[in-house]
Amino acid sequence: MIVPVILCFTVSFICPVQLVCFNEASITEDDRYLENSLFGIIKEKVSAARECAVACYAHLGCSSFGFEPTLRTCHLHKKDSSTAPADLVTKAPWQHSDISQWPKELSGPCEDHTCLSGTRCNVHRVTKAPLCLEADVYQPDVCSDELIPKATCSSESKVAGSVRSCTCPTNYRDVPLDVVRINQTCMVNGSWTQPLINCTGPYVRLTTPSTSIYTFQLIPTSSLQTITGGTSTVVFLVKTCHDAIFVLHTYPNSYTPVIEVAIGGDNNMRSFVHGCIGCAFTEYHDESSILSCNEYRPFWLSWRDGVISVGKGLVAGGQRFLQWTPTTNIVINYVSISTYVNNPGTWLFLEQ
Repeated sequence: MIVPVILCFTVSFICPVQLVCFNEASITEDDRYLENSLFGIIKEKVSAARECAVACYAHLGCSSFGFEPTLRTCHLHKKDSSTAPADLVTKAPWQHSDISQWPKELSGPCEDHTCLSGTRCNVHRVTKAPLCLEADVYQPDVCSDELIPKATCSSESKVAGSVRSCTCPTNYRDVPLDVVRINQTCMVNGSWTQPLINCTGPYVRLTTPSTSIYTFQLIPTSSLQTITGGTSTVVFLVKTCHDAIFVLHTYPNSYTPVIEVAIGGDNNMRSFVHGCIGCAFTEYHDESSILSCNEYRPFWLSWRDGVISVGKGLVAGGQRFLQWTPTTNIVINYVSISTYVNNPGTWLFLEQ
């Protein structure tokens, strides 16, 4: 049988000696911490929860406290478990306690004395009279609620050392990092650790595998704008070492007739377009390293009135580097992609 420990101590100031007894374990919650209402952190190290209680009573506006026994740290809070029950979370080895549960006799002569906000009540060493001194707490280095466009961020707090998680919405992603979620730590200088997540999109993500055969993958037209034989534009980003290839065709499972467009072909040295798969170049553009194995590169592809055009960037019509008019116009109803052989690729198509 475990017997609760009853703490008894003597309070002796200018008033008569009093004996205060209570069960400290019954009014503190182990492995619990109150988020989002930090009033301040006691500057000095403390050795027990009851010292936090004395400090909480001394500071106007303190409703509860958290005690971390390993670091001997005391956090004072503006709210308590009854006013902010959803903010009371599991967090070892913190101990949480509402100040309303503690006997006010702990404050001694300060029990019935109130100091202004920004100060604290203390007892004069000689006269034992209550007096108001500068508050004994400091405000921690706090990171701002720096907004990240389109991202949803959540954190246990914004004090130095706390971690927040930022997530992009569905079909959005950080293009340079190729992630949709990132954790950041609040630093003592008040900024979040880099890099910030960049939610761009929305995108349709497709991958082309590394195979020993030149194969094609049909783009799901339901995810993009309707592809027709008249005018269409595909805006996309691609990450592959070489040969980001499109074939534009009339029938879903047939590549006759067809137009083949390759970006970064010939080992990432030449881009070209022609009227059949594997034919000699009809129109080409020499530029080395136009593609990257490690980062996404933006491009656009369009066909308008029988003219095939290709350019860089996410703005269709800008930075054009290829243009070709087939001698025989074909109806383009389907678009397929490939990264040739033994070369994987990841594609992000901008929803249109």
